[in-house]
Amino acid sequence: MCPTGASEMNGTETDCIEFRILMAYAQRRRPELKAQRSPEKERPSPAAREHKASETSKTKKRRGWKKLIPKCVRPQEEELSEQPPTRDQAKEKDVEEIAEKLQEIVDSNQNLPGLFRRSDSIEPDGIDDEEQYTIQRLVELLKESGDELNQEIKTDKYLSKCFKEAYSYSFFKKVTDMFLERVCSSAAQEPDRIAFTADITAKLTTVDNHPMNQSMGFGVKYLREHFSIWAESHGGWQKALNNAEEEEVE
Repeated sequence: MCPTGASEMNGTETDCIEFRILMAYAQRRRPELKAQRSPEKERPSPAAREHKASETSKTKKRRGWKKLIPKCVRPQEEELSEQPPTRDQAKEKDVEEIAEKLQEIVDSNQNLPGLFRRSDSIEPDGIDDEEQYTIQRLVELLKESGDELNQEIKTDKYLSKCFKEAYSYSFFKKVTDMFLERVCSSAAQEPDRIAFTADITAKLTTVDNHPMNQSMGFGVKYLREHFSIWAESHGGWQKALNNAEEEEVE
């Protein structure tokens, strides 16, 4: 099972397709996240990098000599070098293609006139109003870039306090529900809603109040609750998004 987002996620939980899609999308919006993908212990030491460079140099030299040898003498090497990508490599390529499609959907819809209507602001008066005020402010800010969202929360001490105290999956769901209600029409296709859910999740990972994986976990749970069954019933995430796009064009 994938995480609910209540705590940090371990390596096994981050293997689920929903998390990988959200991470690939977030990395497109925040390139610095790529450096966080591999744990420090997996990064080669300077000595290991030097050894690898030496081995690479030797390999290049061997390849140079190999060109002088007739192909009939080296058929096994040629077959090995032309092997198809591994299953993991193929899955990674699928995830990157899904993230790219979601990014295209968000980018193509962000500048549409009347896409986002600003709500009438409310003055907080009590706990319920505090939460509603925080949700509305976040929904308004989520139209901007993640960096601007983080900066605004840092600047607005009241918003920062309310957000920090209220942040939970229930709160994340309310923010996402309200945002999708405002940016997507009632006839909007599922890919549009999925794309904006990924965008909301990626932007909330920029907020310093909470660990990145907490927001990612909330995003995973939201995708699973609202869209995973739809994707599975259409042959998987990639096929579902491709088919939906083709149906929209027709």
